[in-house]
Amino acid sequence: MSANHERRSSLRDQQVDLTRELIMRAFQALLQNDHPDAITYPQVAEAAGVSLRTVYRYFPTRADLLQSAAAWFREFTGGAEWDDPRTVRDLAGAIPQMGRLFDEHTNVFRALADRELEEPRRAAVATAVAEVSA
Repeated sequence: MSANHERRSSLRDQQVDLTRELIMRAFQALLQNDHPDAITYPQVAEAAGVSLRTVYRYFPTRADLLQSAAAWFREFTGGAEWDDPRTVRDLAGAIPQMGRLFDEHTNVFRALADRELEEPRRAAVATAVAEVSA
């Protein structure tokens, strides 16, 4: 493989990453004012400055968009350590960070939280909260 081909691949990878980032930032901005179910792909495309086809190419389904948004949000917020509290200590240590992030991104947090929390994780959180409350 030539150096030129490797450089083109690297540039293409950077373009893919940038496009994904633009879409995620646009979706996050739209979430500040709307529930995820109210946000349309054309709105995301317009806000991101990309074509509707591009949004569908990166995120073929709403579930793909929401799952990626939740993962992107975790990464954007520094991979918050409260991602999966399993003990009282985990939960207690996470509360200050959770509060700060919630204050900074209230609507995004609310919109993604119920989509992101799967049943086993909800049960783990509920158990940890029950232990703290007891």
